[in-house]
Amino acid sequence: SISISALEEMATRFIAANESVRTVRVAAWVRDSKLNVQAKLSVAEGTNIPETMQAIQTGLKSHIELLSGIEVNKIMLLVEKTTQVVKARVE
Repeated sequence: SISISALEEMATRFIAANESVRTVRVAAWVRDSKLNVQAKLSVAEGTNIPETMQAIQTGLKSHIELLSGIEVNKIMLLVEKTTQVVKARVE
């Protein structure tokens, strides 16, 4: 068995590994023996949001099901904001 906090941590690390994601907050819960995941995130300005969200949803579902053995019912992703990419100044 695995705790909800461990599943939230697993989801957080997977989402944060995406190079476009700047911050992420995850909540997870089980209903009818299936996992539901909600993530609120900020992404880098200029990110193709639909493409990135689709890749995260598909990858996260497979990742959690493979590593935990728990079926994922729904993954809800909400982009709360976009953030500017800070460019290093060269002097």
